[in-house]
Amino acid sequence: MIKLGKEIKKEISDIKFYIYLFVALFLAIFTLFNAYIFWPRSAEEPVYQIKTQEVPIKEDTVALSTKIEKTPYFIYKDLVKNLYKTELAEVNPTQDILKLNNTEYTINVIPDRYDKDLLKQQIMNILGSDPEHYGVYFYDLDRDIEIGINDDVIFPPMSISKLPIAVLMLREVDKGNFSLDQQEVFDWGSTADPTNVLKTNYVGTSFAIRDYLRFLIIDSDNASIRKLENLMGGYLATNEKAKNELGVTHFFRDPHDVIAKDIGRVFRGIYDGSYLSKETNEYMLYLLQNTHFSLQDGIPVGVPEPYKSQIAHKTGQGSSNPGFIWEDAGIIFGEHSDYVLVIVNDFIDIPTARYKIQQISGLIWDTTQEI
Repeated sequence: MIKLGKEIKKEISDIKFYIYLFVALFLAIFTLFNAYIFWPRSAEEPVYQIKTQEVPIKEDTVALSTKIEKTPYFIYKDLVKNLYKTELAEVNPTQDILKLNNTEYTINVIPDRYDKDLLKQQIMNILGSDPEHYGVYFYDLDRDIEIGINDDVIFPPMSISKLPIAVLMLREVDKGNFSLDQQEVFDWGSTADPTNVLKTNYVGTSFAIRDYLRFLIIDSDNASIRKLENLMGGYLATNEKAKNELGVTHFFRDPHDVIAKDIGRVFRGIYDGSYLSKETNEYMLYLLQNTHFSLQDGIPVGVPEPYKSQIAHKTGQGSSNPGFIWEDAGIIFGEHSDYVLVIVNDFIDIPTARYKIQQISGLIWDTTQEI
């Protein structure tokens, strides 16, 4: 009996030993794991920039309006102080005023740069299981960030193909070859079916160039594109003009081809005024910012007021064998920064395309404007 008791006591002691050993090993592993997770690491420094317009560098030259990322803003303030011996006056957390020679200059602080790769993946998540049916081009005009998804793949542009024709006609106005008030008769050679405004009963009626441009962009009229093309020598001539003057490779009515990157290139040219004079560029923006109310259920849905009504965009929609197409593209003038967004597609149902465009638009607004 005594011997049996000693054996039981020894067995219990061995079990406790292994229990204690297991607990000790578990605590050690847990401690090492936490140390690995929470140990400070040297993060990769994002590349910030002072951009959009030139900062003051000599004499009394300063940008009328400068957009600067939040983190390097203190560098800019020191630069101004050392150069001009004056302080910036804070208006609010995102805007300062610089007074020089009795002139006030507005300095806007924009959000720091975001994770470009993460944003691209989030867009891909919205596109879902059929991303090959979409072409997306995004360009942050203030941070020089560019994202492309199938942006060099050819898609049908639908009514977005009216955009380069409007720009080319306004370039002809700048050259003095036409005037906005010049009257031109609507003829049989310019009729198109279907059309929104210039139906066949208007054949023989005279309209000003600015009327054709308004029908073209605001109402997305199909006959107006033919009329303006014919005035400039026909679609073959305008194809060459688009290549040579706008720098595009695929952005035409005939052949009806486009790549998202070329649409983005034209909108960027409108934004920075590189295609047109100041006056005609402002008119182009006016047209794009006043497209028909029925064409506002794409990109604008993802943008809050009052910025929604400032979007300069052109939609494209309709049927194309073997499916449907619904697209939107334009310039978004944001609360803190501006960007170009282009979303084209092919052969999908329109409600799905519209929903995805709205979701991508909202995602990009939230990403670019948060400060």
